[in-house]
Amino acid sequence: MAEEEQPGEVRRRFISRDLYQLIRRQIITGEIPPGTVLKDQQLASRYAVSRTPVREALLKLETEELVQTKANRWTQVTRLDVDAAVQRYPIIWTLEALAVRMLPRRLTAEELAAMEAANAELADALDRHDAVAAAQADFRFHQIPVEASGNRELAKILAQLKTPLQRMEIAYFDRLFASRRSVEEHQAILDAFRAGRHDQVIAAIEENWRASLDRLAVLSRP
Repeated sequence: MAEEEQPGEVRRRFISRDLYQLIRRQIITGEIPPGTVLKDQQLASRYAVSRTPVREALLKLETEELVQTKANRWTQVTRLDVDAAVQRYPIIWTLEALAVRMLPRRLTAEELAAMEAANAELADALDRHDAVAAAQADFRFHQIPVEASGNRELAKILAQLKTPLQRMEIAYFDRLFASRRSVEEHQAILDAFRAGRHDQVIAAIEENWRASLDRLAVLSRP
């Protein structure tokens, strides 16, 4: 018989999970800037927890390449790497196209409405110059058909691939979202979904990511 988990162990696991989610959000939004050195004891004091859940949270963040550790000497928030992010774009649009091909049915009216709402939120965030809200709305828009594919592993892989891109979008908001072009590109995707033309959906998704890639590539130019 499996040994019953003790209440203290359950509490520590929840603290570690919540702490991971909190620090992750602060890194993605830039509240904890790239290059920041993270020390176990300082983080434990800051969040009023022991060092154990801090270490567990940092280990999980390291697997997502949000932090990096060197020989138990230091841990720091990973610096933004435009070139590495650029290489992810073709992978992302290829996997999103795969998700569309795997759809077992047409998107429901509720799913299409959710995409429409996410795009409206993106437009509103751009108007308000809210970088975090814009990145989150963009992520939600693309995630709806991915989740509708029913392939949880595909959804997980895409979420991991997009994490550095969200950091990039927030950090370089002024240079990446100078216009509402992304909103128009999303509308083309929606129109193709409503028409039931998955070939056009795939083409529109690729066009959206290619245009985003063009916008991001400007950052790597001298």
